[in-house]
Amino acid sequence: MDRPEGGQSGVQRLLDGGAAWIDFLPPPKGGGRKPSGPRCLLSPWDAQVRVAPIIERVHDSSPSRLVLLRFLERVQERDLACTRRWIVEEERREAERRRGVEARPPVPSWLIEQSIGHHAPPVYVHAGDCHMAGKRSKGVARDAALRALTDGIVACPHCRPDTQLGLLD
Repeated sequence: MDRPEGGQSGVQRLLDGGAAWIDFLPPPKGGGRKPSGPRCLLSPWDAQVRVAPIIERVHDSSPSRLVLLRFLERVQERDLACTRRWIVEEERREAERRRGVEARPPVPSWLIEQSIGHHAPPVYVHAGDCHMAGKRSKGVARDAALRALTDGIVACPHCRPDTQLGLLD
């Protein structure tokens, strides 16, 4: 900083109790003209409150805007790579789901619902798309469903397989 009359710097004069002009830019290296940056007239009261932060900002070692932008670019590239991995994983899961649906056996046309227990007789005959068919239902061919109905197994009252099979007109 310039040394005004009396040989004191502006900061020293502030600390001694007088007002001073404080440059926000450091002096040029090797002498030469004064810096043409912002200046501020500070009073002794300001010296106690604001001089320290101003002086700290003059020699601020925080990263430059370009360094911060490069950092942001690296973070975004990492996030983009992560998002692309998620997309690849989701595409793989979706392809696996599609293969599972395609490999699924076709829905049987006729079902026979078993009763509880190993040796208990069947309970109902259902159409393949009946919403009332229980978990103990097995898919059967058309002639097995007809034979079960003629053997006395009850037709489901909801889907009426006996009508669909042409047993009742």
